[in-house]
Amino acid sequence: MSKDGTTYRVYDKTNLLLDNKVNALYLDNSNNLWVALDQSLSKIEFNSPFTFYNDKDGISGTISAITKFENKIYVCTTLGVFCYDGNLKRTDQFYENKFKQLSLKAECFSFLKAKFKGKERLFVVSQKGLYEIKDLGLDLVLEDFCFTAFQSTTNENRLYVGLKNGVAALTLNGASWETEKKKKNIMNEITTIAEDEKGNIWLGAKQDGIYRIDANKKKNFSTADGATLFTLYDTVSGLP
Repeated sequence: MSKDGTTYRVYDKTNLLLDNKVNALYLDNSNNLWVALDQSLSKIEFNSPFTFYNDKDGISGTISAITKFENKIYVCTTLGVFCYDGNLKRTDQFYENKFKQLSLKAECFSFLKAKFKGKERLFVVSQKGLYEIKDLGLDLVLEDFCFTAFQSTTNENRLYVGLKNGVAALTLNGASWETEKKKKNIMNEITTIAEDEKGNIWLGAKQDGIYRIDANKKKNFSTADGATLFTLYDTVSGLP
């Protein structure tokens, strides 16, 4: 509470106090507030550098990724994507700082920050597709079961997306995306993507092993047959 009587936050059983009946308060030399409750004792560390957030603060699901973008914190969970802008929100009686869930309500796996002509953009990878986050809104880029996304290091307008069965290549053409998918010859989940210094693309599959797309073949991604486009490295090739 401020000097003018404004209530900034209320501590009760909904946000980690063990009881709502407060019998006494004590402020120690470190500015920690000790709260004598009906059947327990709680300590509120106002000066702690750590703040704990859970479902009481608007986050639900198991967290899979966290990133900061344009002074906001974004969190991926098994139930969607959430945003925290750091500002206090006024409710009927007090201020609170909570996460807001974006419109995507699906399992989310990771974020991708990608720069195009020097401007950074944020994408979220989910079981419903690849979305771009814009001003707390979501624009669908690719509709498919996606596991990971990667921006090419040799062509900034090119994104590779690991799918439940296969891989997709996205090319930014002006303000729109051109999509090419390859699902034949990869019947597995692609969960990791990397590009080496020669421009070869490496795809980590959940079970099969590792697939490679040669630098000279990825230019023909849309027309090449999957059998000639991909080279598989598995236990026969010496992988454990």
